Amino acid sequence: MKTRFAALLVCFLLAAVPAFAKSGTLLVAFGTSMESARPAIDGIEQSYTQRKDGPVLLAFTSDIIRNKLAREGKPVLSVNAAMHEMAKLGVTDLRIQSLHIAPAEEYSQLERMVVKNITKNPGTFKTVKVGYPLLVSEKDLDDVVKVVLASLPADRKPGDAVVLMGHGNDRGDVPRGTEPRPPRPPPSTRPIPTSGWRPSKAPTASTTSCRSSRLPGPSACSSSPS
Repeated sequence: MKTRFAALLVCFLLAAVPAFAKSGTLLVAFGTSMESARPAIDGIEQSYTQRKDGPVLLAFTSDIIRNKLAREGKPVLSVNAAMHEMAKLGVTDLRIQSLHIAPAEEYSQLERMVVKNITKNPGTFKTVKVGYPLLVSEKDLDDVVKVVLASLPADRKPGDAVVLMGHGNDRGDVPRGTEPRPPRPPPSTRPIPTSGWRPSKAPTASTTSCRSSRLPGPSACSSSPS
C-alpha cells in the first residue's frame, strides 16, 4: 500500500511540474512573403519543434510582411501577439531566439518589443531570455564566409561572376556614419527583468542575455535564471 501511495505521489509531482515552470521558445525573423524563401524559416522552426522542449511559436518583426501575408490568408504572429500567446499556453520561462542575420535595425526593434511587452505585463513570465542573431563577432563572420564560399558553384566558367547581395541597414546596433565599435563583450547570463523595472530610455542590445548557437540548430540559451 505504501509503495502504491509513493508511486502515485511521484506521478502527481511530475504532472505538476509544468504548472509551476514551463519553458517555451519564440523564434523571431524579419519575415518573408516569398514562397521560395519560406522553407528556410520553416526548417528552423521544425528543428526546434522536434526537440519537444515546450511550445514553439514563430513571429515576424516586419509589419509590411505580416500585413501582406494576412491579406493572402496566411497570417503570422507579431512579437507582442506571440508573447501573449505563450502566456496563454502557460509558459513561464520564455526563450526568444532571433533569426536575424546581424544585430542591426530589426534586431534592435525586437529587443524594444520584448522590453515593452514585459514592462506592460510585469510578472507574466518568470524569465525572458533573448538569443543573439547569427553574426555578432569576427569569428561568426569568418565561419559564415567559409560556409558561403564553400556553397558557391564549383563548375563556374572563366568570366562567370557571383554576386552576393545584402539587405542593408541604416539603424540598429552600429549606426551609419559612426566609428566601428570595440568587440562586443561576452553576453551576460542575467535574464531580462520581468517585473519591478521601468526603462529610463529605449533599451539597447545590452538587454540581450544569451548567445545563440549556429543556425539552424536550436539555441544555446538556457531558461534557468542565473
